[in-house]
Amino acid sequence: MHTKALRYVLFSLIALFLLGLAWWYFFLNARIESIEQRDSARGLDEPAPLFRNTTGSTSGNFLRTSEGTAATTTAETKAAPDMWQISKTPVAGALFLRNGDRERLYFAERGTGYVFEADPETGSIVRLTNRLFPKTYGAAFAARGGVMLLSLDESGNSITFVGAMAEPVATSTKESATSTKASSSEAPLSISGLSLPDDVSTLAVNPYSRELFILGRVASGGTSGIRSSWDGKKRIKLFSSSLTNWRPVFLDDGRTFITQNAADGVAGFAYEVKSDGTLSAILRNIPGLSFLPKSSSSAHLWSSSAGGVVSLFARMSGTDSTVELSLRTFADKCVWAPEKAPIIYCAVPQETPRGLLDNWLRGAAHTSDDWWRVNVSTGEVDLVYAARANEPLDVLDPMIDAAGKNIAFANTRDNSLWNLRISENKEDETGAARQ
Repeated sequence: MHTKALRYVLFSLIALFLLGLAWWYFFLNARIESIEQRDSARGLDEPAPLFRNTTGSTSGNFLRTSEGTAATTTAETKAAPDMWQISKTPVAGALFLRNGDRERLYFAERGTGYVFEADPETGSIVRLTNRLFPKTYGAAFAARGGVMLLSLDESGNSITFVGAMAEPVATSTKESATSTKASSSEAPLSISGLSLPDDVSTLAVNPYSRELFILGRVASGGTSGIRSSWDGKKRIKLFSSSLTNWRPVFLDDGRTFITQNAADGVAGFAYEVKSDGTLSAILRNIPGLSFLPKSSSSAHLWSSSAGGVVSLFARMSGTDSTVELSLRTFADKCVWAPEKAPIIYCAVPQETPRGLLDNWLRGAAHTSDDWWRVNVSTGEVDLVYAARANEPLDVLDPMIDAAGKNIAFANTRDNSLWNLRISENKEDETGAARQ
């Protein structure tokens, strides 16, 4: 009798244990499925790098075009498509810089901080660095292999790392192109450098002079504007402000600007920061202000948002007259063409519902953008690329190469990196893009 009772208890415990395992198995599967669905929506559904070769398996996350064909890092690579999805995983920042005979696009992977080089002409991609910077949320690049990475440590504190790759990878378009390019057969390069003081709130980079324009935190509250050398050792304090919501702009002609973070209906201001620290007002009391100055010119573009209505304006060089453009978009979605003529390329949402600005800035709403070319002096507006229904692109911070042939931008839906070739687009391609 005692044996039977013991056996019954053992069988009951085993059954409960198996039921517990089954419940835990199905619970974990449900959790994993939920996480995968959320990560997939954020563009994070790629496998972790396995480090099995010199380029690292992470590079496989970038070898995909919008047409679904794989690019390679060989000389036989075919031309990239007009709309090229360079990365499938989130990127932290990118910049066009000249390397040898033409410009390449340099970018950093958000999850690892690895630096890559993409060739918009051939569609080839090469991983250049091997130093791991986890949780990289910002990146900038400069001449002579300069790299700046903003990341988080294990405690969630911000770290601003500035340095250079082991070999000079990129040179300024204003300098002789004598740099050495890492090929796909070479081992990735190391990065050496240092971390800036932890008072950095946000910053902008001049890629050619390798200077930094830092908006630093002040212990008593507010912001200080600082002009800094690349290594952070030589600092010049330009101004102080009791406000903290400033955004820096550092043009390659050496001029620096600050503008307040935009909010619908809230008056915004934009100033040029002079070398002596004085602030010269460019725009005042513009609701929902977004501001985009043109390098080597007094021309500038801005957008306003009031009562949910978005408007776009431009002012050409040498004039005080303002031109209201027919496009309804934010200046953050536009870029000035490099030529002297006042040409702008803008990503324009197909729909601009009321309240779009605030929801878009919070990431609570996304747009599906078409690309348009605007001649400010003539008012001529031309469609460059129409968004595909199955490939919605929410454009942020576009950049254009020095030849005016390629526009790179981030898709805020998943922080993936894209490139639009604008020199060879055909009308029949843009007209059929919605199909």
